[in-house]
Amino acid sequence: MKEKDYRLSARISPCHQKPFIMFFRKLSTCFIPAYSYRISRLTSSMSIAKGLLEAHSDAGNRIAGTGIAGSKPLLLTGDEFQVSNDGIARSLYEIDGSYSIAIEELYDLKHNKKNFVVRQQSSSQLSSEKGMDVLSRNARGVVPLGRCLAAVEIQEIEEHDLFLGEAGTGSTTWESSIAMALFLHENPEALLGDVVEVGCGVGLGGILNAWTKYSSPFMSSLGGSITLTDGNDKVLTQCRENLTSNCSLFQYNYHDISTRKLEWHEYPGKCNSMRASFDTVVGCDCAYRYKDIDALSETMSDLLAPGGTIHFFAPYNRSTLYDLIRALKDGLGLNVLLDWIDLNRYRLKPGCRSKLPGETISFEDCLYASKATAKILHIIASKKIESGSVANLNTRDMHAID
Repeated sequence: MKEKDYRLSARISPCHQKPFIMFFRKLSTCFIPAYSYRISRLTSSMSIAKGLLEAHSDAGNRIAGTGIAGSKPLLLTGDEFQVSNDGIARSLYEIDGSYSIAIEELYDLKHNKKNFVVRQQSSSQLSSEKGMDVLSRNARGVVPLGRCLAAVEIQEIEEHDLFLGEAGTGSTTWESSIAMALFLHENPEALLGDVVEVGCGVGLGGILNAWTKYSSPFMSSLGGSITLTDGNDKVLTQCRENLTSNCSLFQYNYHDISTRKLEWHEYPGKCNSMRASFDTVVGCDCAYRYKDIDALSETMSDLLAPGGTIHFFAPYNRSTLYDLIRALKDGLGLNVLLDWIDLNRYRLKPGCRSKLPGETISFEDCLYASKATAKILHIIASKKIESGSVANLNTRDMHAID
C-alpha cells in the first residue's frame, strides 16, 4: 500500500532545489559560522557526561522501563502554576544568553489547550546585556514582555496517565520543544534543506520550527521541507489538526510541511523512501524507554543524508540519554558533541494581560511568582567524514565525546 503523505501546501518550486541549498551551506562556512552556539557548559569527556547524567537521574526510583525519576513531577522543576480566575496559567521561557526571542505559554487547564506567543526581546532585555538591571528586576519579581511576533495554538490530548494512556507521552507538550525552537530560531542554518522530526507529539516544536523556516523571505526562498513523524496514530492525528489550525503562520509559498507515521522498531521496512533523505534530523525528549534507544538512534542515523546533522534536546537528568549518546557514537560511529542549554522559566502572576498579534505595545514588565532554570542537554551528531570533523558545524567552541 502506498504510504500516506499529508501535505499542507504545494511542493517547492523547481528553482529552489537541493543543489542551491548545498551551495549555500558550503558558502556559509566560508563567510559566517555555521552555528553561533550559545553554550553555557560543554564537556569533552564521556566519563564527565555520564557522571552528570547519572547524578541527576534518581536511578533507584525510576518509573519502570523509562529514564524518568518516579519521585519527581514530570515538569523540569515542580514549582506550581499561577492560575487566573478563568483557568489560565502563564509562563515565560527564555534561553540564558543573547537570544532575540522568548516564548510565553498560556495554558488553559480546563480544556487542555495551550497558546504559545513568540515575543521579541529588545537589546535591553537580553540576559547577557541586562547587567545590574537583572538584579533590580529579580528583586522586584518582574520580567519584561516583548512585542508579539507570532502565536501558536496547540490542542493537547486528555490522558489520565501519560504512560498507560492510548496517546502516551505524546499527548502533551514538553519544555524541551521550547528550548529547541528558541535555539534553532537563533541558528536557522540548521533548518536549511529538508528537516525531519522524530517523535513530534502534538506538533509544538515542528510548528515553531516551521515558523522560523518559512516566516523569513530569505529562508523561505531557499525551499526545503519539514516532515513531522510519530509512531502513535492518535497523536499524529492531533498533530495534523494543530498544523491545520496554525497554517496561517506560514505565509510564503515555498514551504512544504508533511506528517508521516514512523515506528522506530518497524523502520526502515515500511519507510524505505525516507532513508538518507534529510539534511537535519531533530528530536525532543522522546528517549524515555531503554528498550527504544537502539531503534531510535538507528532510525535517526538512517534518515540522515550525507553531510547532515542530528539535533536532539532533552532535560539532562534523563538517564536514558547516556545510552543514546553511546548508541550514536559507539554503536553507529557518529561524531557526537554535547551542548548544555540553560532554559529559564518564569511562572507569571495572573493579572498581566497578554498582548496578542497586531497590537502595538511597548516592552512591559510582568510580575512573576517563581523562576527556575533547567539544564537542557543538546546532542549534536553527524556522520564522520575524511577530515574527522563534524559536517556542517563550526567546532571551534565544541569538543567531541571521547
